[in-house]
Amino acid sequence: MNGQAKRKTMNMRRSPHIIVLATILATATSPRVSPGQTALLQNDLKAISDATTPLRALRIGTTNIYHLKESKSVYFFEAKMQINADGAPKAYNKDTSLGLDNLANAGSAGNWWGIVTDTGNADGKPILQEKGDPAPGFYVSGTTLQDSTKLDEDQKRYVNSEAIPFYVLPKNIQIPMKIGDFGFVVNRSNNAGSGCIFADVGPEDSIGEGSIALAKAIGIPSDPKSEGSEETYAYVIFSNTSLGWPLDPKFITEHAKALFAQWGGLPRLQQAMPKTLTRADKRH
Repeated sequence: MNGQAKRKTMNMRRSPHIIVLATILATATSPRVSPGQTALLQNDLKAISDATTPLRALRIGTTNIYHLKESKSVYFFEAKMQINADGAPKAYNKDTSLGLDNLANAGSAGNWWGIVTDTGNADGKPILQEKGDPAPGFYVSGTTLQDSTKLDEDQKRYVNSEAIPFYVLPKNIQIPMKIGDFGFVVNRSNNAGSGCIFADVGPEDSIGEGSIALAKAIGIPSDPKSEGSEETYAYVIFSNTSLGWPLDPKFITEHAKALFAQWGGLPRLQQAMPKTLTRADKRH
């Protein structure tokens, strides 16, 4: 038998083993999936999608407010931040140059909203702080969140914008938020974040406002007299979490941070509200 014939015979002898090995490998790398397993896999994928797909709850101006299907009590949106001085002892003064904010931002005669009046109504007479108050000569500036154990004319009844990180929502907002509910705001340009509380209400047709303390906490300009930052920030707010007022500032930041972490923190925020989504907000 010549060498060529011998090699051909050897190849023929090996071929059955090669076929068997190929069959084994194909079986190992392509496992069968039962219909039940397929259904479970589809359910898992749907659960992942539900956990990260934002659903629009409402729209205010050009800003969409979202929630996730599996966590309807947590809302999130991206917006600018106007600085709210309300509640600060030196928020407003007859001499605008002395106040933290322009007096016009508290209203005007017959229509005050950032200043406490003697009747409690917008058309009442503004109350001035007196000797023994935090800032004598400045107007008493109020917030919606209040300490009911103190008198209306007591500046300490209200939430101090310079000391407490708080956010503002439109009056009569159509989501189940209560005054005092916790929130967490993230500056995604530097990843600075701060816990905060819902302490005041603003105009119904715009959203994106925070206290002086909140602005400082996330590293942005905090002057109420400025136009605010042109950048946008991520607001995550937790409905039905209010614990009333007063609260310790450290407790506010730590409790809100814990709520944010429980929701999923920065990774969940990035999945649920990537920058591409917020850019699309402005077009729809």
